[in-house]
Amino acid sequence: MHTRHQNHVRTSAAGVVTTRLAGWNAVDWVLAIYVTFVAGVAVIWASTIPRWPYIVVGHGLLLAAIVPLPTRGSVWESPRAADPPLVATTRAVLRFLRYTYPALLLTPFFEEVWLTINATSPQAPYWFEPHLYAVDRALFGVVPAVALSQAGGPLLDELMHAFYFSYYPLIIGGIVLAWTGGRRGHETPGPGFHTAMTCMLLGFFLSFVWYPFLPARGPWENPQLMEGLRPFGGAVRPSAPTSRAVAASTRRQTTRHGTRTFVRWREDITESSRGVVVSRPA
Repeated sequence: MHTRHQNHVRTSAAGVVTTRLAGWNAVDWVLAIYVTFVAGVAVIWASTIPRWPYIVVGHGLLLAAIVPLPTRGSVWESPRAADPPLVATTRAVLRFLRYTYPALLLTPFFEEVWLTINATSPQAPYWFEPHLYAVDRALFGVVPAVALSQAGGPLLDELMHAFYFSYYPLIIGGIVLAWTGGRRGHETPGPGFHTAMTCMLLGFFLSFVWYPFLPARGPWENPQLMEGLRPFGGAVRPSAPTSRAVAASTRRQTTRHGTRTFVRWREDITESSRGVVVSRPA
């Protein structure tokens, strides 16, 4: 009797999982495959990946969390006339997050690349960088990040920071535009939303998966390449790419020498702001 009950529970659980998976669309499968891939990399090259158990456990929990997500188009998504404004707003926000949650994971996925980037070649970290610089020189005669940093000034610095920062509003604005279809008062998500989300996620993940095998940093993260360049001359605080460089620098220096003072951290920002012109994922 007990065995029969256990089998029934297992069958019911398997049926629930199967039903949930049947309701997934392409973007859910893309996310699940990428999460599984990174966890596999962490297991295979565990000896060369710092804190690899956290990656495996974290990705396992993420997979366990997305399986029970309600199927798109479920009854709970439909607005109801009896809903008070707070409930209606909460329902709309939760529905939006249900459809767009993969985009929220892009930042942590990008940051964890720092743990896996040299997994397959710890004896030759960032070995692919010289090849990328060679392509730059073959196309432009110089490494653009270096040449433009030396030739620029405060105005060009601000302009290039603005161009790079626009990357983030474009992603966020693009998701919202695809969700609404560009017009208010119509059913969401708009036509083409799922295609737009899937293509965006594929673009990111297809670049992320190569980092452990073709490791390279952004030019601003290469101290040899950036050495001797003029300091940042703009008035506005550095945007996203420099903040990543500062964060990496601060983490390394904090580990070696303890917490820095604000003055020293500000100097790091200035130094790390050099050469942020043509970006390449770090």
